[in-house]
Amino acid sequence: MEVYGNMPLSEAYDRAIQGRPDIVQVLEQRKAAQAAQNNNQKVQWKQNAASSIPQGQAMQSGAPVANTMREALENAMTGN
Repeated sequence: MEVYGNMPLSEAYDRAIQGRPDIVQVLEQRKAAQAAQNNNQKVQWKQNAASSIPQGQAMQSGAPVANTMREALENAMTGN
């Protein structure tokens, strides 16, 4: 990391930005836009996940309940 005087370059950059309200505004807008995009992606992911769950399908009544792995596999292969 380069040091400008006694100040690290990153700190000098941050201070320079704070002295320019127009640049601060642009950076805040970018940050807000990125947060909104991240939120939209999370909502979309949750909607996609929720839509993949079948709604309103009743379980087959009288279907045998498997007590062992073998029974579960047999039920799956026979469609029970």
